[in-house]
Amino acid sequence: MKILIGIPNPDARGGSLSSEPYLLEYLQSRENTKVTTIVYGSNGELIPFWCRILGTVKTCREMLRLAGRENYDIIHINTAYNVNGLLRDVFIVLTLRFIGIKAKLFLKFHGCDVTLLSKKLSWKLITLLLLRNVNGVGYLSKEEKNNFLVAYPGLEDKFYIVKNVVNSTRFEIKSDYRERHMISLQKTVFLFIARFIEGKGILEVIKAFSSVKKKFTDTHLLLVGDGAMMKTAIKLVATLELEVDITFTGYVEEIDTPEIYLGSDVLVFPTVTEGFSMTIFNSAAAGLSIITSRIRAAADYLNEPDNCLWVEPKDCNMLIEKMIYLLNRPPLAKKMAINNRTLSKQFSSDRVGSELLDIYSKI
Repeated sequence: MKILIGIPNPDARGGSLSSEPYLLEYLQSRENTKVTTIVYGSNGELIPFWCRILGTVKTCREMLRLAGRENYDIIHINTAYNVNGLLRDVFIVLTLRFIGIKAKLFLKFHGCDVTLLSKKLSWKLITLLLLRNVNGVGYLSKEEKNNFLVAYPGLEDKFYIVKNVVNSTRFEIKSDYRERHMISLQKTVFLFIARFIEGKGILEVIKAFSSVKKKFTDTHLLLVGDGAMMKTAIKLVATLELEVDITFTGYVEEIDTPEIYLGSDVLVFPTVTEGFSMTIFNSAAAGLSIITSRIRAAADYLNEPDNCLWVEPKDCNMLIEKMIYLLNRPPLAKKMAINNRTLSKQFSSDRVGSELLDIYSKI
């Protein structure tokens, strides 16, 4: 099987960079597959609209060049369902069809802005045009797939549930993160690792930790990342006089994150929306207890209390309650850690890659 696969821009940030390279490695290792790659998408920076157009044309031209040289069976496009992704994808897909490229086209949506399906009729029609001209679409959760089934019931045969690769071997190392940052090994370390934006719940985590700290002094909070809420978060920590008890690491490259996960005990992530959150599933692979929102892929694979405790986004009181509940039950936290390491094995590159090859074969 000959596959042309669009890979994330290496300069971009996001969960796909901690999953897609391992999937690609698996596909390239198979005897009966020949894989060619093409960088698909920007580096994540805000760029002018006309630059996006030129970038899309350039990508499309390169795909046509590669497809003209090789008779591909599958063209796999890693993308996201949002305004920019939709406009880019429909242009490329229609161009490939117009030129007569015979390869089967597969889209993998790394996140879906399903509000587009209920907005202007034009977006729904453009989406229909895209979906009718591809052979398969991969969604990272049942919720996302079901949203599209409701909107386009006649296209059910094209829709699949797919997974991201979680490379659990990355967490088979010894971490001395606490020693190097002078965080006592006797403390319970809560971890928040994500972009510092309102929807991820960073301010709720800081406020909840402030209350928990008053009852459980042997606790610490790691805040890993950066973003628009950084200054607000720093100011809030200062106001609550928690500078000694909360560590800001700034942005950390994905390759350097395993030691941080392994230096923590509990992921606290009351996010509003996610697809297949690599923060959550990397935490599982590292053997952390998890407190998070019951949404999308997390809802598909995690169970309370075996793997996590559920909280409602924006509900600070509920977050405090669940943090205290876990601190009062060390055996439960230990059980979660063991279960989560086991859970992460079902997202190995072998398993995820094999399931994807089955989808390729079917389409």
